[in-house]
Amino acid sequence: MVFQSHAIWPHMSVFDNVAYGLRVRKQSNADIQTNVERALDLVQMRHLADRGASKLSGGQQQRVALARAIAFSPTVVLFDEPLSNLDAKLRAEMRVELRELQRRLGITSVYVTLKVVTSHKPHGRETEVAARTAYIEFEPRAGDNQVPGKVRQRLFHGDFVQYAIDSAVGPLNVRRPPINLSEEGAPVTVSLSPEHCVLLEG
Repeated sequence: MVFQSHAIWPHMSVFDNVAYGLRVRKQSNADIQTNVERALDLVQMRHLADRGASKLSGGQQQRVALARAIAFSPTVVLFDEPLSNLDAKLRAEMRVELRELQRRLGITSVYVTLKVVTSHKPHGRETEVAARTAYIEFEPRAGDNQVPGKVRQRLFHGDFVQYAIDSAVGPLNVRRPPINLSEEGAPVTVSLSPEHCVLLEG
C-alpha cells in the first residue's frame, strides 16, 4: 500500500525505509540488498540510498514510499490518494511515472481518488458513492445527488481550480475549470451526476 501521507520514517535512510518490510519478512541480508536496489532503481532513487529520509523532497519521499511497496514483488498495490500532497507539476509527472511503472511491473493497481457518503438513495439507507473530483459540479441540477456545502479553500492550478469543500457529507475535493469562480466562504450546492457515480454496496 502507498499512503497519502507517504508514511516514511524520517529517522531512517532511504535504504532502510525500503528494506523495512523485507526485514519484517525475515529475508536474508543478501536478498534484502538485491530487492532494495531493484526497487530503488525502478523509482530512480538508488543514488540516494544512504540519504536521510527527512532530507528528501515531497516527490522523492513519494518515490521511497512506492519503492517500499514494490520491494517484495506484490501482486496488488493499493494507492490511497498518493499524489494529493504534491504540487500540480509534480503530480502530473508522478502520474506518468506511476502508470509506466505499473506497466513495467505488470501488477494490479487500485487507485483511490475520492469517496463520498450520502443518505439520498431511494430506500432511506446510507450509501457510499465514489466519484472523480473532476465530475463533481457546483451547479444545482434536477433530481437527487445534491449536497449543500461551503468553500473552505480555493487553489489555482493553471488549467483548473481545486476547491476544498466542507459539505453535509464531510470534506470534499472538487476540481473545476477556472471560470465562474466561487469565493472562499461562499455557499455552494455540490452535484454528482448519476452517470459519473459508482455505487459501492456490500
